[in-house]
Amino acid sequence: MVAVGQCQFTPAFTFSPPLFASIGVSLGLRRARVKSILQKIFWPILKVFETTEEPANYKPSHRVILNIVGSLFVLLSLGSAAAALNSDQLGALVPVVVFFCIGFVSLLVGALGSDSAVAKIWGNK
Repeated sequence: MVAVGQCQFTPAFTFSPPLFASIGVSLGLRRARVKSILQKIFWPILKVFETTEEPANYKPSHRVILNIVGSLFVLLSLGSAAAALNSDQLGALVPVVVFFCIGFVSLLVGALGSDSAVAKIWGNK
């Protein structure tokens, strides 16, 4: 409570560490729920890359690079789509579909896949 002149002022909202901690926890839980929902939606694609064995050659940088490469393929598909629209040929859509599918699967496995799925994309060398 703060006294301003003769009036008493009580702040309606105070910032306290437990409040921020609860917000962080709820955001973490929400993110985990969204991730599990997306994994259930895209399980037909993810199960192709999932393995039960422990990945021997997995590094966290592999996931980052997979997400970057996936993003580049999606951007390449957008550029191919722009070129396909200018060419007015139906066959020009083939690279758009191929590049988008490669980029989408890469982003999907990079964001939602397990460590073994990322290692399977990179190979067993």
